[in-house]
Amino acid sequence: MIYKKQKRLTYGETIRFHGHDGPFLALGYKLGLFIINRLKPKGIIDMTINVRVRLKKPYTCFIDGLQCSTFATVGKGNLRVTGRNIDILSVIAVCNDKKLKVVISQKAMKICKDSSDLKKAARSIFKTPDNILFNIKNP
Repeated sequence: MIYKKQKRLTYGETIRFHGHDGPFLALGYKLGLFIINRLKPKGIIDMTINVRVRLKKPYTCFIDGLQCSTFATVGKGNLRVTGRNIDILSVIAVCNDKKLKVVISQKAMKICKDSSDLKKAARSIFKTPDNILFNIKNP
Protein backbone atom coordinates (compact mmCIF):
# COMPACT_ATOMS: atom_id res chain seq x y z
CA MET A 1 0.00 0.00 0.00
CA ILE A 2 1.28 3.48 -0.86
CA TYR A 3 0.86 6.25 1.70
CA LYS A 4 1.24 9.74 0.32
CA LYS A 5 3.17 12.38 2.20
CA GLN A 6 0.87 14.40 4.41
CA LYS A 7 1.16 18.03 5.48
CA ARG A 8 3.87 18.23 8.14
CA LEU A 9 2.91 19.51 11.59
CA THR A 10 4.06 23.04 12.27
CA TYR A 11 6.29 23.61 15.26
CA GLY A 12 3.32 25.22 17.04
CA GLU A 13 1.29 22.04 16.46
CA THR A 14 4.27 20.02 17.68
CA ILE A 15 4.29 21.99 20.93
CA ARG A 16 0.56 21.33 21.32
CA PHE A 17 1.08 17.60 20.65
CA HIS A 18 3.96 17.39 23.14
CA GLY A 19 2.37 19.63 25.76
CA HIS A 20 5.02 22.33 26.11
CA ASP A 21 7.92 24.03 24.32
CA GLY A 22 11.52 23.09 25.02
CA PRO A 23 14.97 22.79 23.49
CA PHE A 24 15.05 19.01 23.04
CA LEU A 25 11.65 19.16 21.29
CA ALA A 26 12.96 21.95 19.04
CA LEU A 27 16.19 20.03 18.38
CA GLY A 28 14.29 16.90 17.30
CA TYR A 29 11.95 18.93 15.10
CA LYS A 30 14.81 20.84 13.47
CA LEU A 31 16.83 17.66 12.86
CA GLY A 32 13.75 16.09 11.26
CA LEU A 33 13.50 18.99 8.81
CA PHE A 34 17.21 18.61 8.06
CA ILE A 35 16.82 14.86 7.41
CA ILE A 36 13.75 15.35 5.18
CA ASN A 37 15.61 17.99 3.17
CA ARG A 38 18.61 15.67 2.70
CA LEU A 39 16.88 12.33 2.03
CA LYS A 40 13.67 13.58 0.34
CA PRO A 41 11.23 10.75 1.18
CA LYS A 42 8.16 10.65 -1.08
CA GLY A 43 5.75 9.09 1.40
CA ILE A 44 5.23 8.62 5.12
CA ILE A 45 6.79 5.16 5.28
CA ASP A 46 9.70 5.64 2.87
CA MET A 47 12.18 6.34 5.64
CA THR A 48 13.39 4.50 8.73
CA ILE A 49 15.00 6.37 11.61
CA ASN A 50 16.98 4.83 14.45
CA VAL A 51 17.51 7.07 17.48
CA ARG A 52 19.98 6.45 20.29
CA VAL A 53 19.10 8.61 23.27
CA ARG A 54 19.16 8.62 27.06
CA LEU A 55 15.70 7.27 27.99
CA LYS A 56 15.02 10.00 30.50
CA LYS A 57 13.27 13.35 30.37
CA PRO A 58 14.11 15.89 28.96
CA TYR A 59 16.21 13.93 26.42
CA THR A 60 13.22 11.89 25.21
CA CYS A 61 11.37 15.09 24.23
CA PHE A 62 13.67 14.97 21.19
CA ILE A 63 11.72 11.92 19.94
CA ASP A 64 8.41 13.81 19.78
CA GLY A 65 9.98 16.64 17.78
CA LEU A 66 11.53 14.17 15.36
CA GLN A 67 8.25 12.27 14.89
CA CYS A 68 6.29 15.45 14.19
CA SER A 69 8.65 16.70 11.49
CA THR A 70 9.46 13.42 9.69
CA PHE A 71 6.32 11.23 9.77
CA ALA A 72 8.53 8.44 11.13
CA THR A 73 6.76 7.21 14.25
CA VAL A 74 7.18 4.55 16.89
CA GLY A 75 3.62 3.39 16.17
CA LYS A 76 4.27 2.76 12.46
CA GLY A 77 7.55 1.09 13.35
CA ASN A 78 9.70 3.29 11.15
CA LEU A 79 11.14 5.15 14.13
CA ARG A 80 13.08 2.95 16.52
CA VAL A 81 14.49 4.14 19.82
CA THR A 82 17.43 2.59 21.64
CA GLY A 83 18.42 3.73 25.11
CA ARG A 84 21.91 4.67 26.15
CA ASN A 85 23.50 5.69 29.42
CA ILE A 86 25.48 8.66 28.16
CA ASP A 87 24.53 12.12 26.94
CA ILE A 88 25.38 11.42 23.30
CA LEU A 89 22.35 11.59 21.05
CA SER A 90 22.59 10.08 17.57
CA VAL A 91 20.30 9.30 14.66
CA ILE A 92 20.64 7.09 11.60
CA ALA A 93 18.08 7.76 8.88
CA VAL A 94 17.66 5.52 5.83
CA CYS A 95 15.56 6.32 2.78
CA ASN A 96 15.78 4.04 -0.26
CA ASP A 97 19.52 3.77 -0.99
CA LYS A 98 20.51 6.88 1.01
CA LYS A 99 21.76 6.79 4.58
CA LEU A 100 22.48 9.67 6.92
CA LYS A 101 24.10 9.44 10.35
CA VAL A 102 23.91 12.48 12.61
CA VAL A 103 25.42 12.99 16.04
CA ILE A 104 24.07 15.93 18.00
CA SER A 105 26.91 18.35 18.78
CA GLN A 106 28.14 19.23 22.24
CA LYS A 107 27.11 22.85 21.53
CA ALA A 108 23.52 21.70 20.92
CA MET A 109 23.54 19.58 24.08
CA LYS A 110 24.85 22.56 26.06
CA ILE A 111 22.03 24.80 24.76
CA CYS A 112 19.47 22.12 25.67
CA LYS A 113 20.80 21.30 29.12
CA ASP A 114 22.06 24.62 30.46
CA SER A 115 19.03 26.88 30.14
CA SER A 116 16.39 27.37 32.80
CA ASP A 117 14.13 29.14 30.28
CA LEU A 118 12.78 26.39 28.00
CA LYS A 119 11.23 28.72 25.41
CA LYS A 120 14.39 30.82 25.16
CA ALA A 121 16.51 27.69 24.71
CA ALA A 122 14.13 26.38 22.01
CA ARG A 123 14.42 29.71 20.15
CA SER A 124 18.19 29.42 20.44
CA ILE A 125 18.08 25.98 18.81
CA PHE A 126 16.12 27.39 15.84
CA LYS A 127 18.53 30.34 15.50
CA THR A 128 21.66 28.16 15.55
CA PRO A 129 22.86 26.95 12.11
CA ASP A 130 22.47 23.24 11.32
CA ASN A 131 26.23 22.74 10.90
CA ILE A 132 26.74 23.85 14.52
CA LEU A 133 23.99 21.57 15.91
CA PHE A 134 24.50 18.44 13.80
CA ASN A 135 27.68 16.48 13.10
CA ILE A 136 27.25 14.40 9.95
CA LYS A 137 29.10 11.07 10.11
CA ASN A 138 29.69 8.32 7.59
CA PRO A 139 27.25 5.53 8.52
